[in-house]
Amino acid sequence: MASKVDIYNLTLAHIGLPAIEATTDNSKEADAINRVYNQLLEEVLEEADWSFARITVALAEHTVDPPGDWAYRYGYPPDCIRARELVVANSRRMDAPLPFSIELLPDGSDKTILSDTAAAELRYTTLITNTTFFDSLFVGTFSWRIAVEIALPLTKKREMWQAATAQYQLLKVRAITQNDNQGYSGPKAKPGALKARS
Repeated sequence: MASKVDIYNLTLAHIGLPAIEATTDNSKEADAINRVYNQLLEEVLEEADWSFARITVALAEHTVDPPGDWAYRYGYPPDCIRARELVVANSRRMDAPLPFSIELLPDGSDKTILSDTAAAELRYTTLITNTTFFDSLFVGTFSWRIAVEIALPLTKKREMWQAATAQYQLLKVRAITQNDNQGYSGPKAKPGALKARS
């Protein structure tokens, strides 16, 4: 399990810079990472359906009616970074993805989810900031992504930035592949079987 400062120091080690003692250090290295950390965390979380950041919740119907071409409007979970899949309650899989659309309310005041599915649940990537939940390959991928961003400003070496970029791309593919090979949801649920149970 990596702490936040562990991720900072792994990033700095990637590009040959000295370690820091705390993320609040008064140093150019800590300052550079602090400026990009939150933005890049969201970016890398969006890259894949990471199992440690995956959550499924029952959606609450919105008080504003949906437009005419949709049957339901649901509220958008506030911690959702990337909506992955809409599912029927009490079912693991469907034969085909259930259609949905993410749209603002007409007045632009709220993000919502439009669907034709009743009692829908949303599987999504949540914004998880507790680094102890990050798996080791995600930590490596994330640290290399930060290294890409800070390598040139801190080292002034273009070859360091190029090396960091290459390492990030390689490790990202490996991390996503391993993540996708985790778990098994069982046979796909048949729509007829779902109706029979309802």
